[in-house]
Amino acid sequence: MFTQEVTLFTIFTTIAVILVIMAIGIFLVKNKKIED
Repeated sequence: MFTQEVTLFTIFTTIAVILVIMAIGIFLVKNKKIED
């Protein structure tokens, strides 16, 4: 039971980190396009 909670938390955290990285990447690309 404890292991399942940790696994779900790890998966959720990983997804959140990926979304944040993608958002930052898109944000940087938009800034570069505006500068160009």
